[in-house]
Amino acid sequence: SRDLSFIGMFTCVVALGCAGDSPSTPAADNVEVDPTSTQDAEGSEEPDVLEPLGPRVERYDFSLRPEVGDVRAGVIEATDALLAGPKSEGRLGDIRIDNHHVAFVVEGVRRASGYSYWGGNVTDVSLYLEDDSLMPDQFGELLFGWNLDLFKPESVEIIDDGRTSGGAHVRFVGRTYPFAFTESFIGGLLNLDHPQLALTYDYELGPEDTELRLTITLHNDGVR
Repeated sequence: SRDLSFIGMFTCVVALGCAGDSPSTPAADNVEVDPTSTQDAEGSEEPDVLEPLGPRVERYDFSLRPEVGDVRAGVIEATDALLAGPKSEGRLGDIRIDNHHVAFVVEGVRRASGYSYWGGNVTDVSLYLEDDSLMPDQFGELLFGWNLDLFKPESVEIIDDGRTSGGAHVRFVGRTYPFAFTESFIGGLLNLDHPQLALTYDYELGPEDTELRLTITLHNDGVR
């Protein structure tokens, strides 16, 4: 058995060059999160959305642009907190992180669309414009793989919603899990072992940042 820990960091920079009218704001408000059940790859029931850990805090009104110097993170509980645009894939129950300059949506602990399959990844990105509206979301998807495995989050915790240290901090904890899509057509060719790693994703945003920082911690707590 080997015990190996690794910490890596990258910075996801918002650099949108799109133009156009600001996205329209949905009319519905104060829509509560309504978790539903879905079948996972093994056929067992698992919740579509898990409530983030930690104490409940006063909700932010994400329909309003943060003031200069403010930063916030919270659960999306109303449709007007979702980012609009041709690539928008956020849902109620996801996590929104933003400041006066930029806004991000990170998928919650749920089944996700696209190739990522599970949540915990950035799915929507936008910039605030001078008129306080948000630029339409043009961001596709971002995911990391280890051999033919992906990150499958098991919990999410809002470490700091922006009111404690002056910065927003959201943590996802989970494990690597087989990526069935790639396994189906190249798994036999590559013959790679599944690494079985424990992972932690830490998303952080400061009040004046124009990029969302993601620190990934990998820990090999298995026998490989």
